[in-house]
Amino acid sequence: MENEKTTAQEPNNSQMKNKKAGLRPGMNKKKKLQAAAMRNKKMKDAPKNNAPDKAVNPGKNIGAGKIKGAEKNVQHQLSENKKAAAKLQEIKKAAAQIPIDYEANARKRRRQRSIQLVVKMFIFVILPTIAATVYYGFYAKDQYQSISAIAVQTEGKGGLGIESVIGTFAPTGSSKDAMTIQEYILSRDMLKFLDENEKFISHYQNSRIDYLARLPKDATFEESFEYYLQFVEASYNAESGVLTLSVRAFDAKSAQRFSNAILHFAEEKVNLLSSKMQHDKITFTETVVKGAEKRLEAAQKALLALQKEQADFSPDHSAQALMGVKNQLEAQLAMAQTELDALMSTMAPTAPQVLAHKQKVQSIRNQIRKENKRLLGSDEGGMGTNIAEFEMAMLEKQFAQKEYESSMVSLELARLEAMKQTKYLAEISSPSLPDEAAFPKRGLKILTAFLVSLAVFGIFSLVLSAVKEHARI
Repeated sequence: MENEKTTAQEPNNSQMKNKKAGLRPGMNKKKKLQAAAMRNKKMKDAPKNNAPDKAVNPGKNIGAGKIKGAEKNVQHQLSENKKAAAKLQEIKKAAAQIPIDYEANARKRRRQRSIQLVVKMFIFVILPTIAATVYYGFYAKDQYQSISAIAVQTEGKGGLGIESVIGTFAPTGSSKDAMTIQEYILSRDMLKFLDENEKFISHYQNSRIDYLARLPKDATFEESFEYYLQFVEASYNAESGVLTLSVRAFDAKSAQRFSNAILHFAEEKVNLLSSKMQHDKITFTETVVKGAEKRLEAAQKALLALQKEQADFSPDHSAQALMGVKNQLEAQLAMAQTELDALMSTMAPTAPQVLAHKQKVQSIRNQIRKENKRLLGSDEGGMGTNIAEFEMAMLEKQFAQKEYESSMVSLELARLEAMKQTKYLAEISSPSLPDEAAFPKRGLKILTAFLVSLAVFGIFSLVLSAVKEHARI
């Protein structure tokens, strides 16, 4: 830029000099040279025509020296003009070449960007896709899947009862049991049983399996459990009540063997839960029966002790007998009193017969008083107290007897109900023996790798463009 400014300034200075020399800007080079030559000729002829005057006027020699200096200046200006004209031609040529160089640079930049885009596409998209193709096409080991279906059934239930109707809206006992078995299949206990009995972990650590799909030799139990969840699936269908089990392994027989082992352990778990439920229910009922039996035994012992203490087998019956005697005495007293009244109406009060009847009436009254005393007794004893204690003991015995009978009935019902509620694992479809590999889905995996790489590349490009734009702003 500085060179262009200097070159632009130099023609302006030369133009000023040309004006002083009589050269116009519009004149071409040839005309400029002719004009300069004519001027020089005139300046040379001028001293000759005025030569006689030099002798007359010596001061004109000084003017001739100035003319020669002017000639030198003109020649210098002509040389400078030549240089300026050459530089001007170079500037014009450079100016004419500017659009051509700009288009070439633009094409070059576009070509560079295209090359960079292709390189980035190759690195971020093509290479991952090629790697996925090579891996899934040549190295990925075939995986076989064994599928089976089971259901938890309860013995003695069926039909369209109220539980079946409610089961369409809320989980029933069978559905809860199926979900419990689902959780058990996908638990660490199941993995432990499979490894102890079927060498589950060692199968997936085989060196023949490809590196990415193989379980590492130094894997912890938690890492093995996460790996187990990738190869064993258990899905429950609430509408049909069917639990579907799928097991993947690196050979068909191992997949079927692991599936059979899982079903066997699950069946043992169902039987254990069922027997535990039955045992708990029957044990509780037996405990109630034993309590009722102890209560009845205590009531019987209390009643026997009371009978021995009172020396009376049944105070009720004794009281009834006393009441009979008292009623008879009261009837005899009424008859004796009637006879006494009849005698006193006809005889003197001191008559022997009247006195005898009075004695009889008094004797009967004394006897009635004794019987009443036996029945009522005092505050601390007597037939009434005995009867009250006896009745309380009898009531306790009757209640204990009824409780014992009720508990025995409950025990029998609990046993019958436990037998009806026996749960078992129904095998709807046995574990299959696959005849071809189901995994990995090679085409889908390669397409997924390509799409993921393309998405990552697109996101990376957008982020990079946004960062550059932000930096440019």
